[in-house]
Amino acid sequence: MKVLICDDNSIDIENIKRAIKLSKKKSIIELDITCFSRGYNVINCEEKFDLAFVDIEMPGVNGLSVTQHLKRINPNIIVFIVTSYQSYLDKAMDLNVFRYISKPIELKR
Repeated sequence: MKVLICDDNSIDIENIKRAIKLSKKKSIIELDITCFSRGYNVINCEEKFDLAFVDIEMPGVNGLSVTQHLKRINPNIIVFIVTSYQSYLDKAMDLNVFRYISKPIELKR
């Protein structure tokens, strides 16, 4: 399974990777994790991902645009929006994201 993490904060990227690895222990699925710190890197990448964790507030291209791009390439992608901003909830849901996760990420959740 190809997993994308896109967040401009390296600590958040590491926390998401840690959470994925913890949940992976309960599964036999092989994961290929790709990380980007800017939305424009995702827009310039035509790689097809199965699962994505996307921050909304990033310099340049925001996470909503990244999500639209990812869904154009793979309509079946599962997208988690990971953000500190609740004001984007309605727009994210309009893009049919799977889940809206608040920062800071709690590994217990």
